Amino acid sequence: MYTVCRTSQMAISLGAAQIASRGIQTCCRSLSCLTTLAGNQQQTTSGPHADLTYSRWAYLRRGTQRHIGTSPQSLALVRRSAVALPDRKPGPFKRLMEQAGIPVQMRYNRFKIRVAGLNLYTSCVDNVDCQQFFRACGMPDTFFSWFLVTELHVWMCLVRLKQEGQEGKYMVHYLIMSMWHDIQERGRVMGIPSIKMKESLKKMVEQFNAALFGYDEGLLSNDSVLAAALWRNLFVRRDIEPAQLADMVEYVRQQVQYLETLDTAQLLQVGRIKWLPFKGIVPDKTTPLPKASSLDEELVFPEVDKIGS
Repeated sequence: MYTVCRTSQMAISLGAAQIASRGIQTCCRSLSCLTTLAGNQQQTTSGPHADLTYSRWAYLRRGTQRHIGTSPQSLALVRRSAVALPDRKPGPFKRLMEQAGIPVQMRYNRFKIRVAGLNLYTSCVDNVDCQQFFRACGMPDTFFSWFLVTELHVWMCLVRLKQEGQEGKYMVHYLIMSMWHDIQERGRVMGIPSIKMKESLKKMVEQFNAALFGYDEGLLSNDSVLAAALWRNLFVRRDIEPAQLADMVEYVRQQVQYLETLDTAQLLQVGRIKWLPFKGIVPDKTTPLPKASSLDEELVFPEVDKIGS
């Protein structure tokens, strides 16, 4: 059920003048490479001093090879996500065009587009400093916080790929598949029970679908609407400073404008991108971030926008 408010009192109080109007972008994070290392270094810790955060597992990605996850669970999550996916079978018009000898093939090799989708997600993960966003947004260092930051960057990539026709839809399929597969692998490596992870994935899909609609509305509207969407989905309705929200609106606008300038062939065949640096205010990096004391706290879902799958 879509419970998104079009605007929030907080966004209205900020005023459009306090929020710089600039551009948007999309990033992602990948951890599907943890499968091999998980068997050797599977540790389940809990307690008041346990570091069960994304940061704990970041080092596991180094020097490992990523792959595109095509498990039934990942495919099911992709189908439940509110994104336009490519047709599995050609429609009557396409079949008629093929019979008439008119080419309807994609501009680029399908395998290259698949790999580019994985590379794009990897760029959103490895090229985004989550710790910086945790501090800038006042977020705890938890699995759910990482998901919110990753979700924002993935959405920005989806905005760019919408311009690429059937090739863009095809790449979106593997981008989203890589994301859900990565999330499941992260949960497995962290020792989250499968039943708990299944329940959390359902909530994540609902939140992801709502965030896409909210961010799209903000992108097509003014900065106040975009600020409201960020406050509901990224800041999860916490009490924050107006400057924090303004910095994120500016960051999103700049990234989207930057993604518009990327070469189509490079994007669809390679997929590796570098993000513009975050220019907002980042608190003192020496101050430790709040961390979860148990696995249950890693997946605490505050009241956020949701759209049922």
